Amino acid sequence: MNIGDHNRSFFHMKFDDTKNPLGVHVLVCNTQYDGGSPAHSTAIALPVLLATPKITFPADGASVWGVVAPITAGSVFPTALQDGGKGVRDARWVAIGGGSGAIPDDHVFVNWNTHRNKVYFKLPALALIELAGGRVVWVMAKVLWCLGPYNGEADANRQLIRSRAAKGMNGTMTHELGHTMQQVLYAVPPGSTRPATAGSTTSAATREPLRLRHHQGGLRRHRRPHGAHRLQVRDVRRGRHRAAQHLLREVRALREGPVAQGRYGVSAGQPSPVLGLTPGAFADQAAVAAALDALAQSLLIGAPTGVTLDAPVAVPSRSAWLPLAGVWRRTFAEDRLVPFRRCAALVAVHDETGAARVAAAFPFKDPAGPELPPDEAAPEGAMADPFSLDAVARLGPLDGGTWSLSLVALGYASNTVRVRVEPAAAQLTPPRSAVWPVPGDGRFPSYRPSAASPALSESLGLSLDLGRVVLSREGTACVLHASGRVASPWVCPLDRPPGVAGDDYARGALPVTFVVCAANLPEPWQCTVTAAVYEALDASSARVYLSLDLFALPGFPRGARTLYLWAFTSGLRAGPALMALVTPEMLAPA
Repeated sequence: MNIGDHNRSFFHMKFDDTKNPLGVHVLVCNTQYDGGSPAHSTAIALPVLLATPKITFPADGASVWGVVAPITAGSVFPTALQDGGKGVRDARWVAIGGGSGAIPDDHVFVNWNTHRNKVYFKLPALALIELAGGRVVWVMAKVLWCLGPYNGEADANRQLIRSRAAKGMNGTMTHELGHTMQQVLYAVPPGSTRPATAGSTTSAATREPLRLRHHQGGLRRHRRPHGAHRLQVRDVRRGRHRAAQHLLREVRALREGPVAQGRYGVSAGQPSPVLGLTPGAFADQAAVAAALDALAQSLLIGAPTGVTLDAPVAVPSRSAWLPLAGVWRRTFAEDRLVPFRRCAALVAVHDETGAARVAAAFPFKDPAGPELPPDEAAPEGAMADPFSLDAVARLGPLDGGTWSLSLVALGYASNTVRVRVEPAAAQLTPPRSAVWPVPGDGRFPSYRPSAASPALSESLGLSLDLGRVVLSREGTACVLHASGRVASPWVCPLDRPPGVAGDDYARGALPVTFVVCAANLPEPWQCTVTAAVYEALDASSARVYLSLDLFALPGFPRGARTLYLWAFTSGLRAGPALMALVTPEMLAPA
């Protein structure tokens, strides 16, 4: 018996707390895999050409024309744990310029015992005819997968324990009971909240309690540890300079590859051109799931890589729910490069004030799926994962006005969806009207143009300039230069300071929120800087310049890692600026 997030509510109903409200209920099951609600699924498409090498089909050991799809998101079962149907469904082949057809069940192979991270497809006879005619044949399917296995969970006084050897089972039960008795904490005690970050626009009322990142929601599922983002300990032991070279090669590859291009999806309107849903239809989970499946299928062949996002165009003020739905489309090669669910950040910017809310889009990190051998080449083709989330649950209730929401994950960004929160407040003021950080006598921060400032364009927008490689140690600086044009209404006017003569004073302040994503950060880093604007605000646009030391900002991440820096302000998004942080130890001789 498997119990996970797709069926646990059925078993929880078996527990009766009315007779003994202080009791602890323990349920023992054979396995614990999370199938997702809605189900975790991936749409895949792989091409087969005459030049493609044949594969060994494990069901009979024959060498056949076909493809092998690596599923690194989770474990695939022949029978889906979510609904008892096929784990791989809707398998079909499509010949470009030719025919199409279904792929029979006996031409699809999944064996969780030995091939839990792969799905094998053998081409049927009709597809072979098309292949012999020189056509490219695409294999397409929908794969349901599960996260896990897990050992146990504690949800208040309800315990779920996976049955196995007595020693491990007893250890898990002791640990989960510790959660129930509040001896093993998975959250800060009530009333304790995350301390405010200097420069943050988050109010005390919306601060979230601190939670350990290796737990999931009320069920506190434990996560396997992850190593640094493609920077292994063995590299450092073999030669620390090699580790630095490895990180630099990674930065070069990412700068030259599709990740550095920050590809975008398409924009949402009314009714949504992305999912084709009216605003009210977002409350229908089945309608959203069907629309996401259709969108995922349409993006498999010929569509650009990236994140496509959609949302209703309007919600009531202080709504308890704001649904976001989207599809993450990438190639099989990019799937190894971008751990989307572990590094995606949800960013919402209030257009009227520039106030920003930032949170991990998927807060309780999914464990890494089955790993493939590092020397195994990724196949050609693409995959697309539907996802949905609640922006209010992640960001807190949103004030009236228009909010621009987007997802960023390393170098990828979704389209921006604009949601109207009604009714808007009669008068809105920016969260901070004073300049911060305050420019001093030193070099940074500075809000004046310099020789290092990026060139200005004629259109609205921001440009970022950041060093490719930065040494992370005390006494060093990580200098960011930014410049751009913004619409004058986005700038908060400032009064002339008393006793200041002439025109050499800040005419306005512009909130700019910086967000950093990295694969090995527990959550995205954010900080809001209020930049001084020195030119007159009577024109349609204003020029803004910014030079600052990121290391001087509160909580900026250090250590050896690859960072992607994004900037957000009203109506604008800039980035990513990509850099590698290296430590002195990495540069020392072996």
